[in-house]
Amino acid sequence: MANILIIFISFTLGFTLKFVKFGQFNFAKTLNILIIYISLPSLILLKIPHLHISNDTLAPIVLPWIITFITSIAIIFIAKKYNLKKEETGSLLLVGILGNTSFLGVPFIQLFFGERYVSYALIYDQLGSFLILSTYGSIVVALYSQNSIFNFKEIIKKIILFPPFLSLLIAFIIKGIEYNSIIIFLLQNLSKTLVPFALLSVGFQLHLKVPKDERKPLFIAILMKTVFAPLIALIICLIFTDMNNIVKVSILEAGMGPMITAGIMANIANLSPRLTNAIVGYGILFSFITLPVFYLLISNL
Repeated sequence: MANILIIFISFTLGFTLKFVKFGQFNFAKTLNILIIYISLPSLILLKIPHLHISNDTLAPIVLPWIITFITSIAIIFIAKKYNLKKEETGSLLLVGILGNTSFLGVPFIQLFFGERYVSYALIYDQLGSFLILSTYGSIVVALYSQNSIFNFKEIIKKIILFPPFLSLLIAFIIKGIEYNSIIIFLLQNLSKTLVPFALLSVGFQLHLKVPKDERKPLFIAILMKTVFAPLIALIICLIFTDMNNIVKVSILEAGMGPMITAGIMANIANLSPRLTNAIVGYGILFSFITLPVFYLLISNL
């Protein structure tokens, strides 16, 4: 119950703060910097060294790539069928596929599965969502934006220098080493800031204006991200693997609302910014309904 209250209060407070004048202070950007440079690396360094590596660990690594491949093909097919604009298709290929697997993923996995399974959510996020955003996302921008050029060197540089990814590499290197009690205390307290900071950031960055002429692609994107993706993940897992909690975490991560960072990337590339913001906003809100539904669906499997 406490976790539900934290999620609800932090998210609502973040959305409410949109209407408060902060002057020159960029509230969302500051929160995101704190999350990326402090909260998320602290959680990764705390959880990953104790992660049990097994065949089941493949699920949170492989599944996001498979889902991205299948969903992107489906979106391209639907876009052609409904004659969507090039920029609209590009927007759907980013925010209609990439999920908010850390900012939303960690709080929801904590809520549904407990602290023990957060490590697998982090694996899904860093080796799945983040790498997909950096590679696949850059390709989409290069293909669907007017002015973007695919730069392989820049992509590799961004991946290597991204603080959470660096923390993940360090965590694997030091796996098995016991931390000093002071370090444990520090990491525990810093990592606790992730959930409230992340939900404040998500709530603050919500945009709910719906462009009338773009409601069809809006509906398609939300349906693909919050229903189609986790459903495909569930079917794949039922066919190819045993249904344990690690696999269930991966299925639920596949159904997280649209990734805000992917939305920012789409906006910078001028891929239908109004549509992109609407997909991110309504997609996140809709996922608050679909995630519990999918959890109930998979909890008895």
